[in-house]
Amino acid sequence: MEWDAIIGMAEVVGTIVVVISLGYVGVQIKQNTNLAAGESQRGLMNSFQEQLDRIAGAPDVFRRGLAGLDKLTAPEQVQFHMIFNQWINHLEQVLRMHDRGLETKDNVDMYGSICLVWLLEPGGSEIWGMNREYYFPLSREYIESRLAEPDTLPPRVREIAPWFVASESP
Repeated sequence: MEWDAIIGMAEVVGTIVVVISLGYVGVQIKQNTNLAAGESQRGLMNSFQEQLDRIAGAPDVFRRGLAGLDKLTAPEQVQFHMIFNQWINHLEQVLRMHDRGLETKDNVDMYGSICLVWLLEPGGSEIWGMNREYYFPLSREYIESRLAEPDTLPPRVREIAPWFVASESP
């Protein structure tokens, strides 16, 4: 009988240890998930800052490019095209992170609205028209769904940042 009691106690202790171990593993997984989400957010913000830096590095090209590709020289058109495409690729990153649960819908819509602000301008619309089929599916579908619902579109650049719209040189 004493052995049966010892075996019973060992089983209870073993069960408690397993439950505690599983709880510990669960806490570790949650902490690692939070760390991964934080790292993803940091990477996303760095990528966003890189996009802003590209515009800051060529503000006149970007401003005139938004007004229309005909306002740019051939090399400037390439530069504008590359800057614009990076914004669409950034949106693709955000959408993929959202699909993995690492990004919020609010942030998706914020980054999407930034892309749409550029896309609604004549030069952005030209680039979109030329390259639409070459963009990644998530960003293409997201943009097309927003374009199909005018109520979801952001204001135009001239409404939110009139100083950013190209004007004639003085």
